[in-house]
Amino acid sequence: MSKNEINIANHYMCEDEDIEVESSGIDFEEEFVKVGHANEKGITEEDVDPKELAMGIEIEMEHTTNKEVSKRISLDHLVEIPDYYTRLKKMEEDAMGDQEESTEEE
Repeated sequence: MSKNEINIANHYMCEDEDIEVESSGIDFEEEFVKVGHANEKGITEEDVDPKELAMGIEIEMEHTTNKEVSKRISLDHLVEIPDYYTRLKKMEEDAMGDQEESTEEE
């Protein structure tokens, strides 16, 4: 398990960042995909927009090398905001445009 995946586990699995995930005896990948907002609400990949989920998996792969972890994080975001990744993409494009405009003004 990478250090990044451990950090994600700490973020999603516990409030106490001092928990040692590797020494806890928990199979991280197996247990991690069982927790979260989507799982709590019984939401699966069939319940969300497939294009949003595909975008989410790709984006969340920046934080992990595990596609199931990436999908689980994506599902959690999509449970809260069904077009989360479309909005994220637009926000990033707007920010890049703003950044280019401020560079041109200098």
